Amino acid sequence: EEDNEEEDEKDSFDDEISSNPKEKGKREDEKGGERKRHFSEAAMHTYAKILLKPQTSAFVLLIFSLFLIVGTKSALSLTQAFDFTDIIPKDSYLTSYVEASGKYSERQLFYPKIYFRDVDFSDPQVLQQISNYVDEIVALPEVSGPPTFFWVRDFEIFSNFDEDIAALPFNYRMDAFLSIPVYNRLHAGDIVRDEDGNMLAGRCTVSMGNVDDNSVVSQVNALLSQREVTLNQTLNQDQEDMKFFTFESIYYIWEFFSVAESELVLTTIVGVISVSIIGLFFIPHWTAALFVAPMVCMLYVELLGVYHLCGLHVNSITYLSIVIS
Repeated sequence: EEDNEEEDEKDSFDDEISSNPKEKGKREDEKGGERKRHFSEAAMHTYAKILLKPQTSAFVLLIFSLFLIVGTKSALSLTQAFDFTDIIPKDSYLTSYVEASGKYSERQLFYPKIYFRDVDFSDPQVLQQISNYVDEIVALPEVSGPPTFFWVRDFEIFSNFDEDIAALPFNYRMDAFLSIPVYNRLHAGDIVRDEDGNMLAGRCTVSMGNVDDNSVVSQVNALLSQREVTLNQTLNQDQEDMKFFTFESIYYIWEFFSVAESELVLTTIVGVISVSIIGLFFIPHWTAALFVAPMVCMLYVELLGVYHLCGLHVNSITYLSIVIS
């Protein structure tokens, strides 16, 4: 009787499976075994068996270790540089023009302007501080010489030429100074006055002819040197907006070079932490970070090493690609 009951249960179970297509397919897959395995699954199974062999594992670890060492050494040699000819078409005339200018012309590339504003220009002491500031800028090793045209120098020569002129108020002297055609042509564009004739701002131009346009170090040193001189001026102390300062549009690129190293380190740290945290959501176990973070660091170092091996440098373009990667 017990045997008959077992056979009845088995028959009812088989009938239930036969009436359920999903269960029937599952049983057939279990019976089929390896014969029913998908090609990709079989390939990965074979790959895993080969990879987990001690000899293969040791070989793979050796190769990746060597690649990490080479990548680290190469990454440490990565430098900052930017040549705008790299981003223009190869057949552009600009490339030939720049090369010819550097070879046959003595014209300098960097001409920062020195600005003065929000001070009492009628005060002789202020004019003296302006002259001192210009002299300190000129004394920098990156600057090739004094400004060719400097309104304070010419204005003082004009004012001291005659006692009657020297006795005039500042605004009248400035009117007389700019009424002379030569001085007007040289300095009118560098002097800003209001409707009442009060001077609001002034400027002059110097040449940073000793800055190597192919050397990031030379350019960053020029930026930091002029900044130090500017911050040391008495009238600039405790000021949010500098009263005396220099400016050149190339300063934006030099500023990027000066902060690129620290920003790259910060981006790397934030990136590794972010990827590790994201990994915890896809690998819901606290040990995920112990695997993700080291792997991301290794890949990042190797990426920088490949940059150097490909002849690339750190600049605004490659920095953006590194951040995106």
